Amino acid sequence: MHSESNNKLEFPPISGYDFEVTTTPKEKRYSEFDFTATTPRSKGLDGIDEKNESPKRKEITPEITPLFREFCDNASVHGVNHLRTERVKVKRWVWTIFVILALGFNLFHCSLLIDKYLGFPSEETQFVDQSWIEFPSVTICNINAMSRITRKKMLEDNSTLLYKWHDYVNNRFEALVSDLADGYSLEGSNLLDTLELLYNRVHLPTGYLENIGEEALEVGHKLNDLVVDCTFGITKCHAVNFTAFFESTYYNCYTFNGGNVSTSHNNLITRTTGPQEGLSIIMYLESDNGNINENGSYLTMSKLNNAAGARVMIHAPNTMPSPTDQGFDIPPGFSSSVGVSVSTRTRLGEPYAKCSKREINIGTDYLYSDNICLKLCQQRYVMGNCNCISSLLPFDRSTDLYFCGHMDYNNNASFFENMACESRVLEEFVHNEDVRRECGCHPPCNNYIYNYQTSQSYWPLEYYQADFYDLYILSDPNKENLKAYQNLKHHNVPQLIEKGLIRKNFLRLNVYLKDLTIVQHIEKRSYAIENLFSDVGGTFGLWAGMSILTICEFSELFFRVMAILVSKFLSIFGPMSTRAVVEDSSSNSHTPVRRT
Repeated sequence: MHSESNNKLEFPPISGYDFEVTTTPKEKRYSEFDFTATTPRSKGLDGIDEKNESPKRKEITPEITPLFREFCDNASVHGVNHLRTERVKVKRWVWTIFVILALGFNLFHCSLLIDKYLGFPSEETQFVDQSWIEFPSVTICNINAMSRITRKKMLEDNSTLLYKWHDYVNNRFEALVSDLADGYSLEGSNLLDTLELLYNRVHLPTGYLENIGEEALEVGHKLNDLVVDCTFGITKCHAVNFTAFFESTYYNCYTFNGGNVSTSHNNLITRTTGPQEGLSIIMYLESDNGNINENGSYLTMSKLNNAAGARVMIHAPNTMPSPTDQGFDIPPGFSSSVGVSVSTRTRLGEPYAKCSKREINIGTDYLYSDNICLKLCQQRYVMGNCNCISSLLPFDRSTDLYFCGHMDYNNNASFFENMACESRVLEEFVHNEDVRRECGCHPPCNNYIYNYQTSQSYWPLEYYQADFYDLYILSDPNKENLKAYQNLKHHNVPQLIEKGLIRKNFLRLNVYLKDLTIVQHIEKRSYAIENLFSDVGGTFGLWAGMSILTICEFSELFFRVMAILVSKFLSIFGPMSTRAVVEDSSSNSHTPVRRT
């Protein structure tokens, strides 16, 4: 047998290590190893000294996979637990596909709902209310803009602008045509069309206005000549109840219960309905004095002239009248009744639709209306491009610019140039959407709308005509100053009735409220944020069985995963990774590794 000392093998020392190896029997040679660490301290895969790493740091860096396993086991979302519990691989894949499809359709459905909400849809609801109602403004104009008697007197005075323009148009028109033909190379039908337009333009009231200026106010109809009688309910109307308004087509117009915001008086409030409680006006039109020797020029291009009657417009108080665009005609010899109903409209505005919250139209003292706003903008566009004013649009009489149709008797070419520019720019404004958009003339967010229906009856009957004429004309103590008397005094009453001159020159207008009901049209959101939340919740429930609490579970998972990733990031790039592991270089102590 070998001695015990012979069983111990000694090796020369290796730098840095000190091994003490003891042999054991063959059957126990590989059964147990006793590693006593005198080796260098091992490091983890992340390079951190595992021995010196604090327990707290190990606690905040768990593996991510167990988190997902825990989430699948406990999440309230339907189908996710099958991804964890199913043992058959095929079934697990099938459930994975189902979950992905459900989540995909859920997101798609939600995107449709969000897109619907961002479209800001709206709907209009109607409410009916009964209340006292503000009586509308009623604007009246004589369809024939000029008074025959006044026009005749002014044409007898050769110093008036009316005389000069009338003489130029009627006696020098051939020279005007010659100037046009020489200045512009128009041939065939183009020349004929241009001449026809020119002829109508210079003979229209607008053509006269452009060249007689303030004399248009004088030649127009005066209130005391136009309105023979007026009552509101049982109360007589007076001149103070009317506000003068000048319009380029009809010249002097008058508004009952109107005016602008700076001149209007207390507006009328109506508490009753029916014609007896409304406005009744008898008008003298000065349309026929029985003299068949006078003849006028029929204007083929005019759709408003060559007629007799009154132009009437029903509109909200303190708004600018626009009888040419929004009025209606009533004929002489009839009693015209206008039944009015009231409605209001309230719009949501941005982002549902564009509406204007302006109170006043720019450049006026009238309440805002989109129609007038657009016309004023169009006028500014003409002024900016042609350096003249269009008589076809609302204008400020105090401006220093001439009308585009103003004739310079010494320079006819400028007349044609300005008219051509006006025509071109007006056409351009109508067809250029970008130019109109810059005006910003959106419908008002809140406005009153007066709807009306008209009816007519034969008036006055021949049986009453003599008494009517005596009551309103012959019995008037101021009859000598009345145009009605001046025009008709050459005929006795039987002649007036026989020739139908009373019915040709007079009419009656009745304006009244049909009822005290106000129909309110209110625009409301048809798909609000609460509808979006409700539909999104239903969509999540339909496709994935999810609720807001499920979203909280996903949020918790997200933040826990982020915490792990941040911890890993700090462990690699943070301050602890720069801490060197310092070994005692002077230490030569090594713990031997024994094998027994």
